[in-house]
Amino acid sequence: MLRKSYTLLTIDLSMFGEGATAPAGEASAPAAAEAPAAQPEVRYGKQPPEQTAAPQQTQETTPDKGKQFAELIKGEYKDQYTEATQKLINRRFRDTDAKIQAMQPIVDLMAKRYGVENGDLARVTQMLENDNAFWDSVGELEGKTGEQKLSEIKKDIVIDRLTKQQQSQQRQYLARMQYEQWEKEAKTMQQSYPDFDLDMALENDVFALMLKNRYPMEQAYKAAFADLIAAQAAASREKAVTDNIKARGSRPTEAGANATPAFTVKDDVSKLSGKEVLDSFNRILAGERITFSR
Repeated sequence: MLRKSYTLLTIDLSMFGEGATAPAGEASAPAAAEAPAAQPEVRYGKQPPEQTAAPQQTQETTPDKGKQFAELIKGEYKDQYTEATQKLINRRFRDTDAKIQAMQPIVDLMAKRYGVENGDLARVTQMLENDNAFWDSVGELEGKTGEQKLSEIKKDIVIDRLTKQQQSQQRQYLARMQYEQWEKEAKTMQQSYPDFDLDMALENDVFALMLKNRYPMEQAYKAAFADLIAAQAAASREKAVTDNIKARGSRPTEAGANATPAFTVKDDVSKLSGKEVLDSFNRILAGERITFSR
């Protein structure tokens, strides 16, 4: 019995090469006892790459918001974007159209008086300036000639136009300053609401009115876009769950399912203990293929 044990130990090292098999006719030695549940599994020899490679990390990419916006306004939200743009254009020209419509009856009357066809406004103006009889009658009321009265009126028109222009420039300056302040607030808003877009938000009448009445921007946004904020929060939670699953490289473990136990690889034969040498040899005799690094 001792001789047989000694023979196995001397054969042991010669069988650790690649392709080693149990000698023909030898009975298989008993398989190594299973390790206790609390201990990691031991695997001898070189392991397949897929068992030792670190799990691949999902590469995070920064979304191209400009491209996403272009796709949305050309696709799913094309009609809504077109409607919002048209609404903005209509709003900007609404006041001008109202003034033109209010003046139209006067233009029509003057065109009839001077026999101007098709309501040509430039022609009507020229005919009015050359109506000496009219201006003489107007100037006579103030002790002036018609020419003096016409010159005075033209000066008043120029002064009035310049005054309105200065007032408009002042309003534009104040509006620009206000918008720059809103832009600063918008950057702060984007820390809590990354998808917040000031220009798009201003298309909402409630939001714009609240800002003009000096409500805090976040308060105005919550009031005007409550449904959108709730939908974005739900989508954010769903994305967090999905990203967490991707980061783990698998779906969540089902209830009651056991996780794959950890294992220890021992591929250097010179570092094996006597017990481990015998254990690995018994596995070879049982048919397990073990190859150590040379």
